[in-house]
Amino acid sequence: MKYQSVVQMFLQTDANQWERVSGNHEYAFCKEDINLRIVSSLADDDIQQDDFREPWANKFPDPSARGYFYNLYYGSTLLHRFILVSVDGARASLPVPQIGTMDVTQAQWKVAEIFDGLGTLDEYAKQAGMVGGSTPGL
Repeated sequence: MKYQSVVQMFLQTDANQWERVSGNHEYAFCKEDINLRIVSSLADDDIQQDDFREPWANKFPDPSARGYFYNLYYGSTLLHRFILVSVDGARASLPVPQIGTMDVTQAQWKVAEIFDGLGTLDEYAKQAGMVGGSTPGL
């Protein structure tokens, strides 16, 4: 399968087309094609920034924030690496907006939706001032 075809397939899915599995890893696979999956170990090797500092991430009652890498795979091939930031005592995981804006790409928003286990993404993104999924692509 071609790279662009896989990217399009990913972008056309919605969160209910993904199955999440928790354990030592945070893991989700696409129900339509199980070769498409997103993995984060939530361990030291997938911590992007232990003490994440950005005004939008540290404005909540618990100001601590931690960035994690979420890896998009098709089969064994790593296609893209995303960052979700755990904010407000892990009450939400927010995507990192584009530099100089509060816009979030469609793909970043999708990853955040897939792993929004507490259903808090929309509320926290609004409080952070983010515009979710407004920018096309990865």
